[in-house]
Amino acid sequence: MSKIDPGSELLQEFDEESENKAIGFSPLFSAKEFARASLPTIGVIALLFFLLKSLTYHAWKLRRTAKVRSWKLYCAISARLADSGLVRRYGETRLEYAKRVDNAFLPFGEISATINLIKYADRGSQNSLTTEQVNSCYEKFRLAYQRRYRWYQRALHFINPASLLRRKW
Repeated sequence: MSKIDPGSELLQEFDEESENKAIGFSPLFSAKEFARASLPTIGVIALLFFLLKSLTYHAWKLRRTAKVRSWKLYCAISARLADSGLVRRYGETRLEYAKRVDNAFLPFGEISATINLIKYADRGSQNSLTTEQVNSCYEKFRLAYQRRYRWYQRALHFINPASLLRRKW
């Protein structure tokens, strides 16, 4: 064994490119190839998200009977409110939730009262609720929601995933 002189270096300088060539390493994708490969995947995920949010907001329009239509409308309105930050709290009844939302800004109590009328009315008889009444409830909500929030706030609410993650209304 020989001694190391003070002028000599113990380790050589590290050169990453020459080291990669020496061991035969090459990256699988360049940054441009990775971006080109991942864009379609990101596009499909964004499209699925858009479709799920649209279905969450507008599925009530596809229902035929007023009873099912009003319940799906309640879920759609609750989803919009959840996206805007007004989530139904744990242990909170629908009436308490409706009062809290009414106190905040929206005429939600009338919609909640209509849902309760349908849900807890005579179970054996046909309800007298019509599709036009359900549509008028939606129009009242839509107008109040548009008055309360500007277009960019509604766009931010649309991309908020809270309504997709929470399924209890």
